[in-house]
Amino acid sequence: MAFSLAWSRLSEHSGLRRGRLQKFAAFRLAKGQMLKLTFLTSITALMVLGIILELLRRRQLREKYAFLWMSVGLVVLILGFLPRLLDSVAAMLGVASGVSLVLFLGVIFLLLVSIHLSWVVSRLEEETRTLAEEIALIRTEFTRQSGELAERRQVE
Repeated sequence: MAFSLAWSRLSEHSGLRRGRLQKFAAFRLAKGQMLKLTFLTSITALMVLGIILELLRRRQLREKYAFLWMSVGLVVLILGFLPRLLDSVAAMLGVASGVSLVLFLGVIFLLLVSIHLSWVVSRLEEETRTLAEEIALIRTEFTRQSGELAERRQVE
């Protein structure tokens, strides 16, 4: 009887301990995954910043766009090193989770970039059409003047 009582207490204690160990292992796993995600996000942000700087150095990206993408890279870098900051901001804004906030802001950001680029393309199309018309007028004038010059030489 004493043996069974001691065994049941030991089983309860080890079960309790096993539950704590399982929770600790799950926390440790989640913490490890969080560290991996933080590391991956930070490395990605650093790569984006490096690519933007290289494009800017080669003059393949204008400064106004480089500023925009550098800002995005810096925000991602900060959020990569401080992932809890995103959850705090989401809680302040009343958003369910930081992931939802990032998704929403990403969609809004891409929508605004698309609108801006559509505006730039429209403006450039108009400018191209105007330049093509001016070139056509200049060619017509050049051809007319070349013909008149050729006629004068033949007369002389």
